[in-house]
Amino acid sequence: MYCREMPFFISERSNASIGQVGQYTDIILQEVESTVGAMPNALPFFQDMNVEVFEVFQLFTRIQEEMEQLLTRTTDVTLSLDKLNAVQTVLGQAIFEVSAIFQEWQLERHMSRFHT
Repeated sequence: MYCREMPFFISERSNASIGQVGQYTDIILQEVESTVGAMPNALPFFQDMNVEVFEVFQLFTRIQEEMEQLLTRTTDVTLSLDKLNAVQTVLGQAIFEVSAIFQEWQLERHMSRFHT
């Protein structure tokens, strides 16, 4: 009797398992359909977000370019200031030399008055 009930029991459990798989498959199918149904509603949001992210990317690219230009200009200003400093040094030396020559000339002129 035990042997006769065993196939029935296995068959019954197998049918129950198939029924559960069917239920899970139905639930999964409903979730997939729900997700597919939500896509048209979510798609504009993600398209807008994509546009905004691209705009931010363009903004950062422009900022990077402007920072590079600023760095170039700063380097140019530094070079110009270095040249100005060098010219100022040469000009200071020239003024000193002109002043020394003028003082010598004044001294010679003053001395020449006493010798004549």
